[in-house]
Amino acid sequence: MKRALSRALTGARGRIRSYNSPGKNACHFSIASPVNSFLTSWVTPGSSLRRVADTTYVGRPKQGRIWEYYNDLALSNSSTSPLSAFTPSVDEDSEFSLLATHDPTVYCGTQCKTLNLMPGDVIEAIDRQGVITFAVVVNPSLSSTTVSAYTLNGTTVHVAKRSVSFLLRGLIRSDFLHFAQSSDQEYRLYTTVQNIVTDFIYKSLQLAPRLEPYVHIAYARHALSNRVRGIDFITIVQDVMQASRQSEWDSLLSSFALYLCLNHPKSGFGRIPDTNDIVVIPESMMDNYSNVSTLLDNNDSGRVLSTFKSNIEAGTVNDSDSRMLIDFLKGYIIMPNPRHESTVSLILSTIYPHRDSDTWLTSVSSAHELLDSIGAWTDNTNPFNHQNIRWNNDANGTEFTDRLNLALNSKDYAHRKRWNTQLTPVYSFKGHDDIGVSIDTSKRDLWTLHIHLIDVNSWIRPDPILLDMLMGRAKSWCCGPRLLPTWFSDRVGFNANGPKRCVTFSVDILPWDPTNWNSRAMDVTLTLVDNVCVLNPSSVESTMGWQSRHSQWPDILESVRSGVNSEAKIDLSRDERLFLSNLKSILEKHSWWRTEHNAITEDDDIFSTANIINEMRICAGKMCALIGNRHQLHLPFRTPHGANVVSGTLPPQEVSELGLPDGYVDVGSPFDNVVSIVAQSTLRWFSDMRHLHQGGKQTDVEVSIILDKIYRQESWANSSKREMDFRLIEAQTSLIDYYDDRLKRYERLNTLGQELHEYGGVYVFRCTILEDGEHPNITRAYCHELEMTVEIKLSPATFVTQGDRVVCNEIIVFSPVDGLLVLGL
Repeated sequence: MKRALSRALTGARGRIRSYNSPGKNACHFSIASPVNSFLTSWVTPGSSLRRVADTTYVGRPKQGRIWEYYNDLALSNSSTSPLSAFTPSVDEDSEFSLLATHDPTVYCGTQCKTLNLMPGDVIEAIDRQGVITFAVVVNPSLSSTTVSAYTLNGTTVHVAKRSVSFLLRGLIRSDFLHFAQSSDQEYRLYTTVQNIVTDFIYKSLQLAPRLEPYVHIAYARHALSNRVRGIDFITIVQDVMQASRQSEWDSLLSSFALYLCLNHPKSGFGRIPDTNDIVVIPESMMDNYSNVSTLLDNNDSGRVLSTFKSNIEAGTVNDSDSRMLIDFLKGYIIMPNPRHESTVSLILSTIYPHRDSDTWLTSVSSAHELLDSIGAWTDNTNPFNHQNIRWNNDANGTEFTDRLNLALNSKDYAHRKRWNTQLTPVYSFKGHDDIGVSIDTSKRDLWTLHIHLIDVNSWIRPDPILLDMLMGRAKSWCCGPRLLPTWFSDRVGFNANGPKRCVTFSVDILPWDPTNWNSRAMDVTLTLVDNVCVLNPSSVESTMGWQSRHSQWPDILESVRSGVNSEAKIDLSRDERLFLSNLKSILEKHSWWRTEHNAITEDDDIFSTANIINEMRICAGKMCALIGNRHQLHLPFRTPHGANVVSGTLPPQEVSELGLPDGYVDVGSPFDNVVSIVAQSTLRWFSDMRHLHQGGKQTDVEVSIILDKIYRQESWANSSKREMDFRLIEAQTSLIDYYDDRLKRYERLNTLGQELHEYGGVYVFRCTILEDGEHPNITRAYCHELEMTVEIKLSPATFVTQGDRVVCNEIIVFSPVDGLLVLGL
């Protein structure tokens, strides 16, 4: 029986981890949208992030019902003690540890309908009435159309194969039925399966809210396209795990938790049950709104609309104005923004003069009726089918890529310091192409840690249009998404061939005390690195024994799941093993040092490869902070979680005691943030130089020192060099303006943070509304106390118009580094 019970499980490869959102995601917020929606709309005027309510036209299971179903399912079975009956019966030396070799797999939507179900598959099925069933397949060959499945309430049901909408393969062994039938304790075996699945659902529900900030990042990343399109569920899973910097993105737990997150009633991300796609709305959709507004404002609107009506009656809507109006109505159907209701009403009232109801004239269904009647919407069953929506500016979809190709710098970089990889090899990890590390151990009593970051600035020419496009993308996301396309990292990252242009941060450390940093023993240089050794994180973990043991599952299950991969042991040489051991020792001690100083809270008892990569980025950010502080660079930073709010220029020892200014972690992720496109110190230098130039000054000793010491360039006193720098500054005016505005917002919000700390978090904000808004939207306002714009989340049944004066005393989101303050009304 002991062996029969052990065979009832696979060791689902995905471990249950604590997904702690990093500080940069403090800006995340979620706005409730109708539970019947399955699209999320992003409208990004300026730097505002807003969610727009949408409408569903076809009968779908209500968004939120799935979340409620699993929540009730977990609560109703909470009386059982997960795995309590199973744990003492497992034998570590059982044959199971050798047989459980297949990988866990997830299928979603239409993928499930084309698969042959197997015993042990955990399935979700939704029938035509929207009834949800979650069960374990027992007999998949019951008939050609149905399968027999075991539910968590202890009953056996028949499920139609065509109704399967989600499938987990790998949580329960596919041959568990054989052991169940051959066992004399079949009831206990099924009870164990029930407890395992219930515990799995419970842990997924706990993990789902922690993944939500990263869903915003993945969603925004795909919204760069110029068309409404569907993204495969597995692609979203990969993007979310990459954004959260978790290496185990393919685990069952993470995938199912993300599936629940997408179906949370307040997420607004919802899925389309008939497909495995998540519909993504492009940022460029707002272009049609602005174009139509310009068309109707700058021309005779009566003439334009009359022509549009005549073309509809004649069956010809091929002129440019008519196509623009049609695209506008398509955009309104997908993103029904209340601010455009008057324009929609004007168009529909011209086409349907007998209609006088404001509700009908502003209805999304009415706009869809018009487009459907003229053949502009070809799919009548699912009006949101992304394959049938195209925009006029699709031809410009490659504009950003083309311009970035043209902007790639091809000049000679012989003046850079070439890194000697034979004496000090540089290592990077697959999937993290923008950061590398090396350690100089030539001296017995003094080592040097080098963090190499891809110098994005050196690859991009001072192209103001390109920088405007990059900033436009960055300002439309509050979280830190990957700013540059993936092909860019393939070309310039550490996984590519050829020399890598890097910014290298270096610090001297004592081998026995690597946390005792001397800020005077730090340096930053421009380097040219070649022959980088790219390591596979999974092979490193298997070979070095760094798999994480932090799991909510019993330790005995972890030992069963963790098979030995003998092939991975030959991947690393002796020198690589020695380097990895030294690197782990240095970074792990640095991590524990930060933990002791209340800079972080770690709950993982194994320092895995993911921890090493994250700590590398943190060390780069910390070195940048200390070097910037040494040169009196007033750069924004976050204070660590649990530390007191601080501001201004800190002495090096105080920065060290605080642990990590989180804002500088962006320095360690050069592909992810607009401030990393051009190094923060360079931005500050550009800003200072422009102010000097505008003020008529000829030179500045402090700036010259910064320029000479940090960037190893010629003296700014050289007149020809000065003129060249001024031309460079003029080319990057928009970027400097953005940086200056961000710095001002940071300083004001940081001062607010100090006052909140002094007054116990009580503060009253007097604001003037800048744009009309209605729940559940977010509106922009000018805060008189802070003398800056803020966002206000409106409460239910609230409507405000431009010029209204309101008083807010609730802070929903507060992130000085991101310049984000969202108040509640």
